[in-house]
Amino acid sequence: MTNRFFVSSDTISELKFIIKDPSLLHQMTRVLRFKPSEKIQLLDNTGKIYEARVMEINEKQICGKIENIIEKPDMPKYKINLCMALLKKDKFEWVLEKACELGVYEITPIVTKHCVKKIDKIPERWHKIVREASEQCGRTILPKINNIVAFKEAMKKYSPGIICYADTKNSIHDIELPEEINLYIGPEGDFTSEEILLSGQNKIEPVNLGSNVLRAETAAIATMAILNI
Repeated sequence: MTNRFFVSSDTISELKFIIKDPSLLHQMTRVLRFKPSEKIQLLDNTGKIYEARVMEINEKQICGKIENIIEKPDMPKYKINLCMALLKKDKFEWVLEKACELGVYEITPIVTKHCVKKIDKIPERWHKIVREASEQCGRTILPKINNIVAFKEAMKKYSPGIICYADTKNSIHDIELPEEINLYIGPEGDFTSEEILLSGQNKIEPVNLGSNVLRAETAAIATMAILNI
């Protein structure tokens, strides 16, 4: 499989490319051990794939030529903003990776009453996970990670939508959904009854995923799969 890399827009010019980003240089030269004549694909986050060939490698940059340009915009069935409650580190990072593979459009970390993990700032590692997952699965546009927000604030900014809640009779299979969806998934301890009441006041409809009670990370990926596959 040809290696894919997201690059800044100024990397590509007039059917040539020059890569100077230190982390990308390290990956290509030290980890993948690229040599001249290597074929790669470059992505500039516009929906285009640049099929390219490496021509020159040194410690400061990698240069090459663009051999073909393919228009391949990401076209998921739904544009989903996954409003995901903060989970323990490894679980949340797993959700980030798998949501990218399943076509998530945006990711909004939210803080709810039962969140075990609470942070204020997006870790740089999250952007790396999203980029690498998108490269691996062949996406051409990176999902956006929004700022971390409290549940009440999220209700005001990201509505209408749906909220996964086991104690409701509404099945996700039985409701009509718009093309753009704000999807709320709770933490390990689920949403409180007060939070569900607040969501209803903000046009966020509760839905269940079936008779089994799912873990938070499973619910996020199961819902994404139901909607976009």
